[in-house]
Amino acid sequence: MLSVLKNGCALFRRATEGADRALARTNQEYLKTEPFNEPEISPMKQLIARFLPFHNRIRKVCPLVAATLILPALAISLAVPTFAQQKDAQAPEKKKITGTNKWGPTISKTVVPLGPGDDPKHELVVLAIYRATTTSPDPDFDGTEVIAYEQADDVAGTGTARGYFVRLHKNGDTDYGTYEQTHKTTVKEDGSWETTWESTWKSSGGTGKFKNTKGSGTDRGKATAQGAIEEWEGEAEY
Repeated sequence: MLSVLKNGCALFRRATEGADRALARTNQEYLKTEPFNEPEISPMKQLIARFLPFHNRIRKVCPLVAATLILPALAISLAVPTFAQQKDAQAPEKKKITGTNKWGPTISKTVVPLGPGDDPKHELVVLAIYRATTTSPDPDFDGTEVIAYEQADDVAGTGTARGYFVRLHKNGDTDYGTYEQTHKTTVKEDGSWETTWESTWKSSGGTGKFKNTKGSGTDRGKATAQGAIEEWEGEAEY
């Protein structure tokens, strides 16, 4: 719109400049040869005398158009945010998150029976379901619960696992993702055992506030006969 108004003003300005030159030639040709103090005014002089005020008023139209249309339009264009600015303003916030998961007893565990000749300590877990409560300095995650659905392949408690998790937030929203884990179990002389693990996790979606969540991080945990604790950290945007 601004370019159209500017081009229109430029064309009008050139037209009025041409009219100025023609009017000047007419003034020189007619007005110079006829004194203004003559008792009778010639028709040409009358035409020029009538045209001059109108012509001068017309010459002011273009600046007036610029002041009344172009400048407000420019102000509006500067005041209205662009699509990119609106998109940036609505972009999810990326933040660091940390927390501690306290895992409860195993909810369920399904193990595939191994064939003859396999290591008797080899365990192939088709599906294990665990549940944990989370404490975190971030109010979005403090007091939440996590349910993990896991498959594992290990010998004497040492091996790998991978799974899917769903986090249940206090307001009813959820976020979910996947993880991959390595774990190791050691048995002490007194017969007690300890399992440690390290994992990487990725959040890929959710509901409500966490509908478009994206995140990733790591965790480390330890389990004994008394319970299992896991410390996690990462970055997420939602």
